[in-house]
Amino acid sequence: MATRSARRVGLVVVLLFGVAIGISVWPTEASAQVTTLHLLSHRYPALEYYANALVSQAPKGVKVETELMTYIDWQTKMRINLSAHSDAYDITYVYPPDLGEFASKGWLHSLDDLIKKYEAEFHFSDIPDPVWDAYRYKGKIYGIPHHQWAAILFYRKDLLEAARIAVPKTLDQFVDAAAKLTTGKRFGTVMWLKPADHLSNQFQVFLTATGGWWFDKSMKPAFNSPEALRAVDYIQKLMKYSPPGVMNFGTDETMVALLQDQVAFAIQHGTRAAAMNDPTQSKVVGHVGFAVPPSLTAGGPPASITASAGYAIPAFTKNDRELIFRTIARATDREMEVKGSDVAMPVRVAALTKELLQKRPDYAATFEAVKAGARTRPSIPEFNTIQEIAMRELSRALAGQVKAKEALDSAAKEAAELLKKAGY
Repeated sequence: MATRSARRVGLVVVLLFGVAIGISVWPTEASAQVTTLHLLSHRYPALEYYANALVSQAPKGVKVETELMTYIDWQTKMRINLSAHSDAYDITYVYPPDLGEFASKGWLHSLDDLIKKYEAEFHFSDIPDPVWDAYRYKGKIYGIPHHQWAAILFYRKDLLEAARIAVPKTLDQFVDAAAKLTTGKRFGTVMWLKPADHLSNQFQVFLTATGGWWFDKSMKPAFNSPEALRAVDYIQKLMKYSPPGVMNFGTDETMVALLQDQVAFAIQHGTRAAAMNDPTQSKVVGHVGFAVPPSLTAGGPPASITASAGYAIPAFTKNDRELIFRTIARATDREMEVKGSDVAMPVRVAALTKELLQKRPDYAATFEAVKAGARTRPSIPEFNTIQEIAMRELSRALAGQVKAKEALDSAAKEAAELLKKAGY
């Protein structure tokens, strides 16, 4: 009893002393409280790195729980949650083609005020305007980008050298090389032809090279133009030198084909390059080179597509928007981009140095592909629906069920009606 009483007296003395000098020494409920933030994200090495950064760099008193999955699963689950105004997630991975849809429906918080407020601390001006533009909807910013990529040409250096074939610069050279390197041991190339998102990306790759685009200047569908039909023709030619079942291949399946020595070429996202030299995954360590994809004519726009990824704040989170923003900003600042440059090509100028481009031929190929004309997908809110319409029909054409022109004309008519109803 005496000991217990002495402890009480001692505690009272400490508390009174603290009050006297103006220091709070009693542990409050607020100081002990932990805020848990939930992330929903697509998964690949770069996104795994930044998800881990959200956890490790979280502000004091913040705990981040992550949930990573395939792109289609992320898109489906996030749409369901946002359309239901669910507060289940506080941070979401965001890809610019989805951003327009999400922002137009009021599903995301705009971030302009916080970007301005925290510029001195996080140096957001280090991110180039063209990258920011992909995260704007009607003039407002809805996401923080943290890495970028483009589709680049993965090629087997050893096989090309043995066959005395140069790295193809044109689409015709690419088809010819793929044909020559299709043997009993492996196929010449592989593509992502799984509808709708993967096929949409693959279609845009060749559409860019042939000089076409999804829409004309008046926002009328143009994915059935002569240039678009030429793009389809090249896809069909290359299907002859691709593995069976290629129409069910996404980026993961193309990676397996590359890593397991099943193909000689692939136009693949640069985010997947590091795995080529990982002996725990790859049978072709040291044998894969990277280059700007071929063009219709030498020096023209490459058969590529460029994009970036970032984080956004769902509009229905119950947690403090500024706290969430600071959590994202800490995980994606200059230091974290530099540290993550071995798995993800930075978007910040300070992190994307000449030394890094010299060290990483895949980044150098990405950089050159963007300069040569690789483009991001359209970010209008209606694009996801339009690509589903177009790729449904294109898939039928690639399966031989209908002529390509007939299929794309039908899709363009349906898309034109959709755009007209939307006010274009």
